[in-house]
Amino acid sequence: MKLNQTFIAAVLLAAFAAFSGCKGKNKQIAKGTVVYRENDNPDMLNPINSSSANATVINDLIFGGMQSMDPKSFELTNVLLKEDAKFEEIADGDFKGGMKITFEIKDDAKWDNGTPVTGDDYVFTIKSIINPKTNCEHLKGYYSWLGDIEVDAANNRKITVYSKEKYFKISEFALYRCLPEYVYDPEKIMRKFTIRDLMANSEKLKGDADIIKFAEEFNAEKHQRDSAYISGFGPYTFVKWETGQEIVLKRKADWWGDKYSTQRDFWAFPEKIVFKIIPDNNTAFAALKDDKLSAYEAIDAKRFKELQDNELFANKFNLNKIDRLSYSYLGFNMRKEKLKDVRVRKAIALAIDRDLINQTLNNGESSLATTFVHPVQAKYINADIKAIPYDVDASRTLLAEAGWKDTDGDGFIDKNKQKFTLDFKMPSGNDIAKQQALMLKEQFKKVGIDLNIIEREWTVYLQEMDKFDFEMNMGGWTIPARVSDPYQLWHTKSAVNGGSNYPNFGNAESDKLIEELRSTLDENRRIELYKTFQKMLADEQPVIYMFNPKNRMAISKKFEVEPIMINPGFSLSEFKAVDEKPQ
Repeated sequence: MKLNQTFIAAVLLAAFAAFSGCKGKNKQIAKGTVVYRENDNPDMLNPINSSSANATVINDLIFGGMQSMDPKSFELTNVLLKEDAKFEEIADGDFKGGMKITFEIKDDAKWDNGTPVTGDDYVFTIKSIINPKTNCEHLKGYYSWLGDIEVDAANNRKITVYSKEKYFKISEFALYRCLPEYVYDPEKIMRKFTIRDLMANSEKLKGDADIIKFAEEFNAEKHQRDSAYISGFGPYTFVKWETGQEIVLKRKADWWGDKYSTQRDFWAFPEKIVFKIIPDNNTAFAALKDDKLSAYEAIDAKRFKELQDNELFANKFNLNKIDRLSYSYLGFNMRKEKLKDVRVRKAIALAIDRDLINQTLNNGESSLATTFVHPVQAKYINADIKAIPYDVDASRTLLAEAGWKDTDGDGFIDKNKQKFTLDFKMPSGNDIAKQQALMLKEQFKKVGIDLNIIEREWTVYLQEMDKFDFEMNMGGWTIPARVSDPYQLWHTKSAVNGGSNYPNFGNAESDKLIEELRSTLDENRRIELYKTFQKMLADEQPVIYMFNPKNRMAISKKFEVEPIMINPGFSLSEFKAVDEKPQ
């Protein structure tokens, strides 16, 4: 999962959109400039350390993924792999009961300096993730299964990965990213450490001088935003990043992937992709209407209706509205004393009129969310968990039971002479999110809670979430097209600085359930475990699930591209100039 700023909104796996057609061409002709509105600066362009959804969109274009995903069937497809990986259960030895995964990298896959992509690069990438000092806490938990990796001595593109236990998403994370060792570890520091050492001695190695030296370089700003130190095997090269203005990518003139252009995972049509950073929705909307943007997604209902009624605009843009794989939520920091009592958290949930918010801001088009699983993944959803009703009286009763009453007649509840005030953090610049926050403030006031709205610039907001510097927050997550592993968001080992368990949810029982779920390959049993875990979340109320939104988007008629459910709603590499139609 990735934080998605649009809903203050992970997926760890790159998923590319596509449209049908295109046969017979082995050399793509890059044409046109796509200008896309980005709400704010991404956190960084280091694809391992980044945890924000807007960075993932950019990183996918630069770094690519070892696999991609069909945007409709959600089936995995090969990009860097010569053919499908082979999976075998291990019957004996150190990793008995685990899995053996064998695969080979394409012979012609090349880095920007012309050297081949090899198993050494793959092993380095995995080591960079499990290095205990690299800043990717959100990702490390997905590799707890890892046992060892071998590169074939006679063919350094052939790789065998050993897992010490079963993991239902192993194909996605064993075959995730691959970075060039020559760019990210030119001194080959990580070659001093084996996979086994890194997995077995993580705590001890935190003090190792070489581990620290590598991590300081890998975590450094140069690998986050300096074009001289950012490079991948994807079709686009990073040109520049002007903070608060734009990020520019340019199509590689002689990209190794062009020979596979009949496979849609390799389509990369625009010559240039420009990410215009426009935090303010009004400014962005004006730029769209002035034809200064090629695409704009997550348009609010009111503005979308205005565009639908604008004949001049309709001549220039196609308007689309589809479901989006994401959810919005309100989160509690259960480390805070006033929020440790589940009755308080449930009372706050009852105080929210989500139907009114949905009608007012979304034209009633969003669905009320009840879980982290999207409705299209219906078989995994616990249907016994119903949407939380709006019930002011029940809210007041629970608050009173928890000791919160208005003892001084000022209209706000208090306890031990302390007024119930909640600091509520959210990113700045989104007028619709701000309207929702103001509606919440009024609704909370009805049960005697004073909501103090605090807006933060996006990257500052992320930093404060990472440090758990909040009481309540407005947030959201993109949802993987293939049902998510709850470890990142809900295991207690993720409730650390840089981790994603912001509410500090969990105990030994929930951890055990998550771990069983992850290691269960039988889908029917895993479905049961998902439903049990959702009941745990509902009982404890660490967050209030708000909405599964619609994605309203406008796409310039200068391009053809198919809208999809996967974030951000289309693939920017698939924008094809209309005068360069598929043959």
